[in-house]
Amino acid sequence: MRCNSNPLLAVALFAAALLPFSAAAQRADCDFDYVIQPDDTLPEIAETAFGRRTYTLIYARNFGVIVNIAQLPVGDTIVIPCLPGDASQTPNAAALTARMAGAPAPEPTPQEQPNEDDVIAFQPAQTAFEQPAPDIRRVRILTASGNAPYADEKLRNGGMATELTARALNRLIDKDAYEVIFVNDQSKHLQELILKGSFDVGFPWTKPQCENLAALSSINPEGAWMCENFEFSEAFYEVVSGFFVRRDSVSLRSGFEDFATATICRPSNEPIDDLEIAGISEEFADIFRPKTAADCLRLLASGFADAAIGDVFEIENAMFDLGLEDQIEELPELSLLTSVHAVAPKSKRSSLEALDTLNQGMLELKLSGEWYRVVARHLAQN
Repeated sequence: MRCNSNPLLAVALFAAALLPFSAAAQRADCDFDYVIQPDDTLPEIAETAFGRRTYTLIYARNFGVIVNIAQLPVGDTIVIPCLPGDASQTPNAAALTARMAGAPAPEPTPQEQPNEDDVIAFQPAQTAFEQPAPDIRRVRILTASGNAPYADEKLRNGGMATELTARALNRLIDKDAYEVIFVNDQSKHLQELILKGSFDVGFPWTKPQCENLAALSSINPEGAWMCENFEFSEAFYEVVSGFFVRRDSVSLRSGFEDFATATICRPSNEPIDDLEIAGISEEFADIFRPKTAADCLRLLASGFADAAIGDVFEIENAMFDLGLEDQIEELPELSLLTSVHAVAPKSKRSSLEALDTLNQGMLELKLSGEWYRVVARHLAQN
């Protein structure tokens, strides 16, 4: 990522990287401090806290504290969050306390409904389609529908990334100084509309494995081109891509090498260069690329695939919808992390300045805890 020209911001970014996010986020009365125990996994902690293994909100709440999903920092304290407006997301304090003590979890007790007023009601800058006045230089930001939960005109406030972008920019510049425009043919975004066109910044884009550019050039030339031509913003969110297998085969595979010649299913909207770098290539493995996570789960449950890999949040939602939660299990030690960003062309100074402004606003959102509130609400609603 481009070094920021503002030295004070650079220092702040470095300090933020060292600051446990749980310490910066605004606490709710029902948040629970949990000390990670040996052999803990996030799915197991989530099951103790909420009665189901969906751990995305726990990961989001501890952004920066939990660095590796597969290797939780034993002895460190993380925050098990409650989500305002949803009593089912209030952590079971008694069960978590018993887990830390190594005792059986007590029977759950009824929980009170949180105050609905705690849910943030926020309207971002209005999506604009009109051309700006000739004497006004607006930052033009490009996105597209069909990218739930990050961007979609049908979602609340245009989706998670749309709302985060608006909130971050609103901290530093006037609402009239930028506009967010939805153009739903995303195939034209990078080359025609941002790199060669009149847009400054675009989102949401998954960052390729730019740190392994030499390998990426042969594995994913389009991803390598993106790394060479675009700067990436601070992450809107890091996506946990999980390996899901049938429960009767959990003991048969435990490492990436065990899937090198397997039949893998991953939705077509997710990258596969991270699989290649992990040692799972299309040369030896059969990789199916259907449209949805539900399609992958059907292939896995029917025996046509050995593993379904994808966004944990989407796969777990689909798994519950299909009634497969008792048949399929995640291998958390094989989780992969991909991140979602805004991008700006390296060749446009004004675009890079806009990206710097977005980064500074995002930093302020994360330090204040506002980032978590937005992310948690969108993850819960989609």
